[in-house]
Amino acid sequence: MAPKQKTPKVVQQDPQADAAAAQRTADEQANKAAAARKQQRQKSSLLSSGGERGNDSGGKSTLGA
Repeated sequence: MAPKQKTPKVVQQDPQADAAAAQRTADEQANKAAAARKQQRQKSSLLSSGGERGNDSGGKSTLGA
């Protein structure tokens, strides 16, 4: 006699919960990217570096001479 086949279980999904989870993931990734951009801007700011990075005058200490 053939073995009795079991019917597969039906997976119930909540579309609203799936959408909320996807939104949370997207928000987390966007926040990480924004934080990285903000950190990079702060590192390259003239205010944080005391103007040292922006002073590329080739050794001159005055504008005209």
